[in-house]
Amino acid sequence: MASALLAVAPVPTPALRAAPPVPEPAWREPGQVFTADYLASGRLRYAAEGGEIIGRNRTAFNNRPLYGISEGRAVVLTGDRPLVRQLGRGTFTAGIVREGRGPWWHEYAEVEARYRGGRMSWRMSDPS
Repeated sequence: MASALLAVAPVPTPALRAAPPVPEPAWREPGQVFTADYLASGRLRYAAEGGEIIGRNRTAFNNRPLYGISEGRAVVLTGDRPLVRQLGRGTFTAGIVREGRGPWWHEYAEVEARYRGGRMSWRMSDPS
């Protein structure tokens, strides 16, 4: 039987690059009046596919709270970008480092967020 040893060592923080600003188009808000301009150019912020709410290349953090059952507080904040914050405990984010550089996952150029009944998932890609 083969055995493996997992070693954990500090990894130098990658050189972070600033995420480029993402312009937000005109979105339809709840209760908004359907004017001729909106009907010609407005669109919804999210799509619905197969029972999931889908956001593509959105910029919000912490806009999807996930609630769990545990002793004490069990609220995790997630959002359109892959960064997870547990109330009172801290924040989780990750990135892939190559040759000492690389973006954090929430800085990736293409991020698709999917929310389905208490579960959040992301599909990401970046040219770096």
